[in-house]
Amino acid sequence: MRGATCRVRQEASSWTRSVTAWACHRCSSATTKGSIGSSSTGSSGIAGANPFGHSSTNLGSLYKGLVKDTSKYFKRLRKTRHTHNPVDDAKGNAEALLAMKGMGLRIKL
Repeated sequence: MRGATCRVRQEASSWTRSVTAWACHRCSSATTKGSIGSSSTGSSGIAGANPFGHSSTNLGSLYKGLVKDTSKYFKRLRKTRHTHNPVDDAKGNAEALLAMKGMGLRIKL
């Protein structure tokens, strides 16, 4: 099983590199959890390499800067309900990020 797992990780890493022209910047509602990329220890679990980069951005802080108001929250920009299911939460965060782009956030996606 160990060899199969390693092979799958290598295939996933190759695929990720082939479709990713630049290292994805992690965006999350909480930078300590739920973001795309490596863990805080730097381990990516993908054949020893991290195709997603090592930095992250807290969406709440990004939104507060965008609207120039520290009392505002980005969570209203989500369309998908925040359920703590990783897929739902990632979709909601992506929706919020796209909404911020529509509000004038200059970001290359």
